[in-house]
Amino acid sequence: MADYLYKSLKFSSFSVLKTICNWLYYFQYYAALENYDFNSVFLHQLPEWQKLIAKVIPNGLPLVSVIIPTYNNADYILTAIKSILTQTYTIYKIIVVDDGSTDNTNQVLEPYLNQIKYVYQENQGPSKARNHGIEIAQGEYIAFLDADDFFLPEKLAEQVGCFAEDSTLTMVQSGWRFVDEEGSTIKDVKPWENGAELDLENWLIWQATLPSAMMFRSEWLKLNGGFDPRYIPEDLEIVLRLALTGGKATWLQRVCVCYRQHNSSVSGLENRQKITQELEKLLDDFLGNLIYQPQYVK
Repeated sequence: MADYLYKSLKFSSFSVLKTICNWLYYFQYYAALENYDFNSVFLHQLPEWQKLIAKVIPNGLPLVSVIIPTYNNADYILTAIKSILTQTYTIYKIIVVDDGSTDNTNQVLEPYLNQIKYVYQENQGPSKARNHGIEIAQGEYIAFLDADDFFLPEKLAEQVGCFAEDSTLTMVQSGWRFVDEEGSTIKDVKPWENGAELDLENWLIWQATLPSAMMFRSEWLKLNGGFDPRYIPEDLEIVLRLALTGGKATWLQRVCVCYRQHNSSVSGLENRQKITQELEKLLDDFLGNLIYQPQYVK
């Protein structure tokens, strides 16, 4: 199989990295059609696969750091972690930033400490938890996953493939699926149907953001200060800042993340009025030509 995969490269209209990501996606897709459990980790460990990757990409596949900020999410965080461990793309490091949890999060995570990097901090909010993860992340790309959300299997591969196709990209965002507390589907969200371009105008009009759907080029996050804890819709603030600093974003037009709806969600209906007030302040800051000094990472 490795020989034929290598020969197939000459017929691909995509970059080598995008082609490999496509291989992983279709391995998963056709395995599911045959009711077969495709194990991407096992594939990654095969000597033949490793030789193939070394042959076509001498420097290896890029590392993705996946940052999970968590606060009292012991009931859901293992689902989040397992959704990363079952990704078709296997070159990743998981960073869990425990933002002062008072439940049994640390006990729940104990069996996975050899597969994740776990750090604890006093409670400071999700923005500072993500920023802590950004500081220690070593991947070329950084993805975020809220502890009560979970990825679909092809999420990392598809987004890495987007970066491979366009070296000028700063951020890629996928669509998402609303699910209930048990993880059952409520509806799919495909924001690109409203605004095809991820530019400043569409960010302002549609405000279609979700941290768990985002993947950033690590360099941009580290140079531009990460998330600003002054705002509740911190994901909207960071993409507005990305647009204003000349960063380029695009849609991955696939639903790749499941966004759990429950009573304790940070973005629940009980917080909507407060979020709206903060959003108005955020837009006033930007539209008033606020001089931005990103000194808030730590």
